[in-house]
Amino acid sequence: MDDYGYLNARVRSMNRDLFKSKFFQELLNQPELGNLVETLQGTTLYGEDISVALAESSGLNAIEKALRHNLSRTFSKILRMTSGEPRSLTCILLNRWDIFNIKTILRGKKVGRSKEEIVAAFVPVGELDEPKLAELANQPDIKTVVDMLVTWGFHFATLIAKALPEFMEKGDILGLERAIDNLYFEWALKETKGEGENKHIMKSLIVEHIDFANIINTLKLLSEKVSVGTEVKPLLQSTPGGPREAMFISGGSLEYSFLLALSKCATLEEALGTLGNSKFSSIMEKAISAYTKTRKLSTIERFLEAFTSEKWSHLYKKDPLSISIILGFLGRKLNEFMNLRIIARGKAHAVPVNIIKGDLVFV
Repeated sequence: MDDYGYLNARVRSMNRDLFKSKFFQELLNQPELGNLVETLQGTTLYGEDISVALAESSGLNAIEKALRHNLSRTFSKILRMTSGEPRSLTCILLNRWDIFNIKTILRGKKVGRSKEEIVAAFVPVGELDEPKLAELANQPDIKTVVDMLVTWGFHFATLIAKALPEFMEKGDILGLERAIDNLYFEWALKETKGEGENKHIMKSLIVEHIDFANIINTLKLLSEKVSVGTEVKPLLQSTPGGPREAMFISGGSLEYSFLLALSKCATLEEALGTLGNSKFSSIMEKAISAYTKTRKLSTIERFLEAFTSEKWSHLYKKDPLSISIILGFLGRKLNEFMNLRIIARGKAHAVPVNIIKGDLVFV
């Protein structure tokens, strides 16, 4: 349905069911993974998913399976409530996680991870559900993964297949990932063209995600000490632009000169300092502070995602008839999933509570 007032009333009710920070502290205080499982099994929100997962497996594998199923079930419920513009705009956002999952599979194949390791990293909320993603993860190599996507008629599969030979020849998985990002964001920007507040909101969100993708991709290159000079050949993009095509995703709000300066930093620490003076300085200061404790780029990614979901979830106070509350809920639910997974993994591997807590992000 297109009735944003009705949809947002339903979503606000679902938002109230999300766990508060106090409950996460209770989970952190559980001495072992088994206690964590019992606590979650006793909740209305996760009890059924935990019970079903425990009937099929045990330990960390069971709880992660339950968390993925709960996330997928919740996002599917949102889609069933929608049609028309709300559905099409929400699907644009969820397709980004299809891209994330595909890149996770391709990277896993590149470095030789097992199917189980790949599946554990999924965020199954898009067009490709977990059974399909698991089938892709079960393929022997990158080419057969892409061939299967083509067979299924997935959005970007044919274009990914055309890009594959060059990147396979060089073994440049980061380059392939950037090419896939380009394909998604170029499509998403086209889909959000036109008049209307909700399309404008979604386009703003896509532009912000492009900025964050450019930041994270550049930090990854710096952290792995990979050259990002102008000798890199252009990736798949329809808009000419010289070096920008080679290094960055088009369509974001960050100036090319800023991104280029960021890529030329001598160290990752220098790059983080540069980001502290950017338009995202308020969130970057928090992200950088957390990164100094974890030394994981994924921590910075989490803070950027949290920044976006928090920003859009507050907009409904100004206009309860827009898509903002839906976007905010999806971001908050995803953040809950990430926090629960981090706690579960930490408990499974006896990680000290203060270290686990440093990886958590609250919105």
